[in-house]
Amino acid sequence: MERKRRWRPLQRLLRVLAFLVLAVLLLAVGAYVLRGPLFGRLLAERIERELGAALGGRFSVVRVEGSYLFDLAVVGLRTEEAPPGPLRRLDCGRAVVKYDLKRLLDGDLGAVSFVLASNAVVEVDLTRPGGAPGAAAPELPRRLPVLEIYGDVAVATPLGEVRARGLSLNTVGGNRYGLRASELALPERFGPAAPFAGTVERTGLSAFVLTSETPVAGVTPER
Repeated sequence: MERKRRWRPLQRLLRVLAFLVLAVLLLAVGAYVLRGPLFGRLLAERIERELGAALGGRFSVVRVEGSYLFDLAVVGLRTEEAPPGPLRRLDCGRAVVKYDLKRLLDGDLGAVSFVLASNAVVEVDLTRPGGAPGAAAPELPRRLPVLEIYGDVAVATPLGEVRARGLSLNTVGGNRYGLRASELALPERFGPAAPFAGTVERTGLSAFVLTSETPVAGVTPER
């Protein structure tokens, strides 16, 4: 009987510790399940601020979701106020990014290994001068991630507007990217809209060369 009494405090202590461990596990599971509401809004606000600082203007993000350790998805990016420079609109229905978190926290943009952007809309006006005050041209990493980009692009030029609908840009290997558009519309003087297919090759940090498989305004661009 005395031996059982001596063990009772230890049993109670173990029972309390077991409850504490269970509570911690439940909190951890709950935090993981609620990681979107807990961290998603904070990340969304950070992305809004960073885009505004880098590009000017004002942007909004509906939410950010994902594991956050290896990937995240930006949902509902919208331009609320156009930047002062050529960029008129930058919208994206959903952008998925995969990365090496440790390298990314160290500021290494090469940590991003994959980008998938769907329902993107980009509008640029090359007739508008200026840009965001103090904004510098972004420096691209030496190695770009694997890209899958789908959407529409409109570019205003002194000769008129160029529109690409159903645009897709996909990595095909190394520094080469397939570029397709279901409809490429040039200013009317250059002829009717037509499908487009070509290849973009990166030849330097910020240098790209376009090789077309289809004629544009009667001309086939070549390297």
